[in-house]
Amino acid sequence: MNFNSSNLFKYPYSMTEENKTKTKTKIYTAIISVIGIIISILYNLTRRSLPQKPVTLIPVTTSSFYLILSYFFKKENLMFNFKIVVLVIIFHFSKILYFLCQKEFNILEQTIFQQIKILIIVIGSVFYLKRRYRIYKYFGIVVIFSGMIISAILKFRTNESKPLYIYICSIISYILTAIGILYFDKYIRSDFYFWDYLNMFERVNIIFNLLFFIGECLFLKSKLKFKELFHYSVPIAIFECLPIVVFNYLIFDPILRTFVVQVIRIIATIVVACITRNELNIIDIISGIIILLGIIIYDFSGIFLNKIKKK
Repeated sequence: MNFNSSNLFKYPYSMTEENKTKTKTKIYTAIISVIGIIISILYNLTRRSLPQKPVTLIPVTTSSFYLILSYFFKKENLMFNFKIVVLVIIFHFSKILYFLCQKEFNILEQTIFQQIKILIIVIGSVFYLKRRYRIYKYFGIVVIFSGMIISAILKFRTNESKPLYIYICSIISYILTAIGILYFDKYIRSDFYFWDYLNMFERVNIIFNLLFFIGECLFLKSKLKFKELFHYSVPIAIFECLPIVVFNYLIFDPILRTFVVQVIRIIATIVVACITRNELNIIDIISGIIILLGIIIYDFSGIFLNKIKKK
C-alpha cells in the first residue's frame, strides 16, 4: 500500500467534497507555514538576548499553554492511558539529552542535526510501520543525508568539530524523538481525538516538567525573576505552541508534520544566520540548503508529479 500526503485526509464525502477539503487544508497549511517562518525568524533573532537559565522554564510554560488550550477543546476527559504515558517518558528522555548539548551548537547546526529524526522516521516507517514510498522520496532522503555528511566532514577537516559526547547526546536525543513520533503514529494517532490526546499528554507532561524545573532551581541554583517569566518564557512558549497546535490540527499525520516543520526551521535559521552574520558559517549554510532541497524533494515533489501525470 502506498502512503503519501494525498492519503492523509479521509472524509466520508464525495470525491468533489474530499478534493475541496484537501485543497483548503493545503492552503491553510501553506498560510500557517509562512506565518511560522516569520515567527521563527523573529524568535531566533530575539532569543540570543534572553537569559539561558532556567532552561526548564520554557517546557513548564509551554505545557501550561497546551493544558489550557486542550481543556477548552477536549470532548472527554481521559483519566489514564499507558500508551500516552510511555510517549511522555520517551520525549522527556529526549528533552534531557537535548538540553545537555544544545548550548554547544549554534542555531543552524542544531537544525542540521535535527534531520537525523527524518532519517530514523523513514527507516522506521519502512521496517516498523511497513510503509512503502516512491523512488523520489528515497532520493530526497539521500540528499538530506548528504547535507548532514558534508557538514560533518568539512567541520572535522576545519577543526570545528565538537567533543564526541556532544554529538552522541545530540544523536540519541533526535533518535528518541523519532521513536516517539513513530510510536505515536502506530499506537495513538488513530485511537484518540486530537484534543483529548493532547490534554491527557500534557497532564502527565507538566508533572515531569515541574519536577525538572524544581530540581534545576534547587540543585543547580538557577534563579528565576518574575520579569523573566513574561519577557522570556511566555513569548517563546507561545511561539512553540501555536504552530505545533495548528499543524497537529491540520496535519494529524506526525511524519508529514515533521517534514513541514523542518522546512520552516531550515528556512528561518538560514535567514537568521544571514542577517546576524556572527553565526554565519558557509559550511552550515551549504548543508542547510542541501538538506532543505532534500526535504522539498521528499515532501512536495509528489504534488508536482501528480500534476504532470494529470496533464
